[in-house]
Amino acid sequence: TAATLGSATASDLVDGTLTAVADNTGPYSVGTTTVTWSVMDAAGNTGSATQLVTVTDSTAPAVTAPAAVTVEATGATTAATLGSATASDLVDGTLTAVADNTGPYSVGTTTITWSVTDTAGNVGSATQLVTVTDSTAPSVTAPAAVTVEATGATTAATLGSATASDLVDGTLTAVADNTGPFAVGTTTVTWSVTDTAGNVGSATQLVTVTDTTAPAVTAPAAVTVEATGATTAATLGSATASDLVDGTLTAVADNTGPFAVGTTTVTWSVMDAAGNTGSATQLVTVTDSTAPAVTAPATVTVEATGASTAATLGSATASDLVDGTLTAVADNTGPYSVGTTTVTWSVMDAAGNTGSATQLVTVTDSTAPAVTAPAAVTVEATGATTAATLGSATASDLVDGTLTAVADNTGPFAVGTTTVTWSVMDAAGNTGSATQLVTVTDTTAPAVTAPAAVTVEATGVSTTATLGSATASDLVDGALVPVADNTGPFAVGTTTVTWSVMDAAGNTGSATQLVTVTDSTAPAVTAPATVTVEATGASTAATLGSATASDLVDGTLTAVADNTGPYSVG
Repeated sequence: TAATLGSATASDLVDGTLTAVADNTGPYSVGTTTVTWSVMDAAGNTGSATQLVTVTDSTAPAVTAPAAVTVEATGATTAATLGSATASDLVDGTLTAVADNTGPYSVGTTTITWSVTDTAGNVGSATQLVTVTDSTAPSVTAPAAVTVEATGATTAATLGSATASDLVDGTLTAVADNTGPFAVGTTTVTWSVTDTAGNVGSATQLVTVTDTTAPAVTAPAAVTVEATGATTAATLGSATASDLVDGTLTAVADNTGPFAVGTTTVTWSVMDAAGNTGSATQLVTVTDSTAPAVTAPATVTVEATGASTAATLGSATASDLVDGTLTAVADNTGPYSVGTTTVTWSVMDAAGNTGSATQLVTVTDSTAPAVTAPAAVTVEATGATTAATLGSATASDLVDGTLTAVADNTGPFAVGTTTVTWSVMDAAGNTGSATQLVTVTDTTAPAVTAPAAVTVEATGVSTTATLGSATASDLVDGALVPVADNTGPFAVGTTTVTWSVMDAAGNTGSATQLVTVTDSTAPAVTAPATVTVEATGASTAATLGSATASDLVDGTLTAVADNTGPYSVG
């Protein structure tokens, strides 16, 4: 512990006032400590004095008890986990506090004191509450379930005894809330007991009173009636019923009709209050001797599609007083030959009664045979008219089968397209036809013969020539007149003249003729007049003038002198 010592005073004869120093300034342990104050003067002389410092301990340790504890009783006394208290002392530090009661504890609240003593004998303490509660109900075991047969409206039963025990109170006595007598059925008996703490424990026991005897039932006599429809009403009468416990009861039929044709078993039954069922049976017979009514479909007329033809007959309607709507069946559903067939529709009801009606089916043939003409034919003309191979048409009839079709024109045919009709008539007088195109084309050009080649002497820039005449003939059109594309006059050289002609089909024939114009005539030249000049030297220039020149073909030309001088004397 720290302590305030104060200050010592010191003086020296020579040095005057000095400062003494303590040899221990703390802190100090509990008890008395001697502190020596000393000082040395300049001459090395030491003076000292003592001071007592006393530290006392009168403070008790501080104790903190564990938190309060609440536990459920497990018997007359119950253990509890207290936890640990904490304790500390200013001088001694951490200490261990001890509880004055560690259990076990009775039901209720117990105060536990935790205490500790420090080295100086100071005692510190704190308290903790321990509460033992009793909220557990006693344990009850009921007697085993009891089952007895009913002896009347209510029946006595031996229940036995329940057992009961409590964790705190020990053995207890449980009491039943109902000891009988008991009605038919299951009764729950509750056995219960209350302990000192007021907790109630209970258990249940089942007490069953059974009734296993069924009531006695007598059914009415059997009934037979004639059917009046799909179901028929019948008067059944009444059954009688009685039970040993419940007395007279009323039995009920499981089927009161109306009833289907045949024999129906009606069960009369009744259940007593215990759920026991008694029953008896009664036979109800409904007879049926009336045939069904049948209405056939309307008459059907169809076009033949072959030697025999399918037809949609429709559906007949059929009804029976008992069976209601029935399905009638045809005796012939086809296919049918051409003509009229009688179809009978009939049906049998469930009782074996048969009803029927008839329907007429007529198959007509008004369909013409199908004709397929040969493929179109194209041939090249060989003359004004031309033969052609047509081929054969095919023909078939839905009823008569394969037939032979005949062409209305077998040729020969003119140039162009001709429609040939192939036709045939079936046994019913129906006529079928198809057409074939026969085309005669003319793609052959006329033959042309040109005149012989011509050669003439040029008489000018261009020269006329007599060409002659070409000839032409065509397979279809006969003799034709070809025309030349150039009748002159012609330039010097060789010209090809084309002779051509077009026939009525637009085919063009041609041939060529050569026309040759030759030029073998020389140009005519006129020289200038003679010139005479006086020599001016060894050779002398002279003015020659100009020559003129012309040609039949080329016209005016320019003549050139072979010597333009100068000239020697001579």
